[in-house]
Amino acid sequence: MRWKALAAVLLFAATARAHFVFILPDADGRAAKVVFSDRLEPDERVTMDKLANLKLTLRRPGQPEAPVNWANSQHCFELPIRGEGPRLVYGAAEYGVMQRGEGKPFLLIYHPKAIVGDPPAVHPLRESVPVEIVPVRGDGGWRLRVLARGKPRADAEVTILTSGESESKKVKTDADGFTPAISASGRCGAWTSLTEPKSGDHLGKKHGEIRHYATLVVTLPAARN
Repeated sequence: MRWKALAAVLLFAATARAHFVFILPDADGRAAKVVFSDRLEPDERVTMDKLANLKLTLRRPGQPEAPVNWANSQHCFELPIRGEGPRLVYGAAEYGVMQRGEGKPFLLIYHPKAIVGDPPAVHPLRESVPVEIVPVRGDGGWRLRVLARGKPRADAEVTILTSGESESKKVKTDADGFTPAISASGRCGAWTSLTEPKSGDHLGKKHGEIRHYATLVVTLPAARN
C-alpha cells in the first residue's frame, strides 16, 4: 500500500501543471470570475485561500480608477464589472514565499488583467505594474506585447491559450516585445513572468528575489479583411 501511495504522489507531481490567476469576464461584460487554474476555467481541485489578499481595480476610459470588491465562491472569486464600453480590470496578489530545490527563496506575486470590449480602447498600465501583456492589432492578426515597467521586453517567453485549442502554445517576443501574430479570434489568455533580484521579508519569511507572473484575458475580434 505504501508503494501504491508513493506511486500516486509521483504520478500527480509528474502530471501537475502550473496554475495562474486569470480574470474571466462573463459574455455580457457585467461580471467576472477570478480563477486559479492552468486553463481559462475554474479548477475544482484547488481553493482560493492563498489569494485572499487579491486587490482589484477597474479602469474605464475618461474616468477615475475604482476598487473592485469580490466575493469568495468555492473555486473562484466573483465580482461585478461596472460601467459600459471598453473596460479593464487588473490587480495583484502576493501568494507568499516559496523555494524550489536549492534555489533562492522567492516571493511569488500574480498580476492578473482582463479587458472587456475593444482592446485598443484600453491603454496599457505601463510603469504602474512590474510586467504586463498588451494586445495589439497588426498585419496578420493580433499580437501580444510584453512590457516590463512600461518598456518592451525582448526574448520573453509567453504562453498563449486560445479558445478552441486544447493545448497552450509557448512563443518568444522579438526585440520590440511582440509575439508572433495570433490568427485565431475569440477568447485568448496568456501569461508571462519577470524575476527581480530583490531581497526582503514577507510575513516573517525572507526571500532573495521576486517572481512576477502577469496574465491577460481578452476577446480578440476576427481579423479584418
